Amino acid sequence: MLIAAAVSSNLLVSVLVAAILFGLGRVIIQRVAFAEANPWLVRILTISLVLHLLAAPSQIFVVDHFYHGISDWTRYVGQGATLSANFRHFNFTTAGSDVGKIVNDGSVSIAAGIVMAIVGVNRLATFLVFSWLSFMGCVLFFRAFTLTFPKAEHRRYAYMLFFLPSLIFWTADISKESLMILAGGLLAYGAAKFLARKRGGF
Repeated sequence: MLIAAAVSSNLLVSVLVAAILFGLGRVIIQRVAFAEANPWLVRILTISLVLHLLAAPSQIFVVDHFYHGISDWTRYVGQGATLSANFRHFNFTTAGSDVGKIVNDGSVSIAAGIVMAIVGVNRLATFLVFSWLSFMGCVLFFRAFTLTFPKAEHRRYAYMLFFLPSLIFWTADISKESLMILAGGLLAYGAAKFLARKRGGF
């Protein structure tokens, strides 16, 4: 009974997190489409957002059933869960979490711990957050491209960027890839604004 209640509670939290992320994503999508003056972006970005969120449970299913649970994110989940207990009490130490170096894999576990401190030790909910962050990275890459190449084929680039299977599936978990997509998108957009001499580049 206790296990069933815990599973039900985790599922409820995951659905709530997905709904919040979708709602927040839609607000950002509307703003991006308005800034780009391209109404067709709303549909493309919304479909891509849904695919990113659906990829989170798909990632868990594929790894559990086809890779026998062997994945880098199993370590990040365990270490993140340990760290989240400390973070909730404003104890920002990595002691007892097996996190060796902060730079490298340790940063992923720390990021997982921060998310789990908010959503709880819930693998699916945490994956949804990381997948959403990777989607935001893709949005930033798109904004960087349109700013740098205003006369290029934006629609074709959008299809390639937002529907590339590897960018959707392999960033839908606690991973270096999801954080790298977000960081790369921020860097690309900031550099594009800086080179275009627009405010907000730094």
